[in-house]
Amino acid sequence: MATQSIDVCICTFRRPSLADTLASLSVQSLPSGWKMRVIVADNDDHDARRTEIEQAARSMGLNLLYLHAPRRNISIARNACLSAAAADWVAFIDDDEVASEEWLSKLLAHAADADIVFGVSKAIYQPSAPSWVVEADFHSNRLEGNDASWNGYTANVLISGAFLKASPICFREDLGQTGGEDTHFFFEAHVAGARFRYAPDALVCETVEPRRATRRWLLLRRYRAGQIHYLLLKRVGNSMGGSAAAALKAIYCFGAALLMLPSPVRFAKWALRCALHVGVVAAAVGFAPYREYR
Repeated sequence: MATQSIDVCICTFRRPSLADTLASLSVQSLPSGWKMRVIVADNDDHDARRTEIEQAARSMGLNLLYLHAPRRNISIARNACLSAAAADWVAFIDDDEVASEEWLSKLLAHAADADIVFGVSKAIYQPSAPSWVVEADFHSNRLEGNDASWNGYTANVLISGAFLKASPICFREDLGQTGGEDTHFFFEAHVAGARFRYAPDALVCETVEPRRATRRWLLLRRYRAGQIHYLLLKRVGNSMGGSAAAALKAIYCFGAALLMLPSPVRFAKWALRCALHVGVVAAAVGFAPYREYR
């Protein structure tokens, strides 16, 4: 059997948790006949962590390629990974996530007739997290019943190398500090004809920082998601109709949120829906994109 290859890409910026991510990759249970390489794109201004990262990978027995992709723009780092990747399949995982031992095997098990496979990024909450945040689990990344098959994320994804060569799409650098560059990337892949699959058993875990377990952080993130959604509406020529519909939905969701005030979880769900639609309207009238990453 011919050896097949997979490049696992990690974009990083000053996160000590990268060591845990690398450790989880070092114990991956790959199918027979597969080999793995790890690509780390360091998005810091200087490559001060190069030696530390390379030594950590070497001590874990990982085949690692270090890339310096400066300017603090996540799209630059993601595109550097795409340019360096040369394997049959390319996976992305975040530098604050830990992969389950069978993560890659589970993704590959769903890849037979796919170009892109999304897994699940499960949020791990700290004891200090508000109970409504834990119950609602807004921070986990998964595809749910009404989600479009392309509406995924780079937190846990497998992409065909052949598809990347045939459809040379990339991450938009103007979205590299706002976030949402992955949503736009996968929408463009959808337009290019990519076949999407979902692997709910391919699991990575991420510990949620206290600053993210707040209503403000969640509202701003969903507002930004609405602004990105407006870009997609423009892409398909439906910016006017889509933004008008979003305005009506925002009013409806605002009213529903007020009715749900006695229930923190239900209130949060409707408030976040409202923030999403407000983001669409804000982008339509010219508000600058919210910069999630600075």
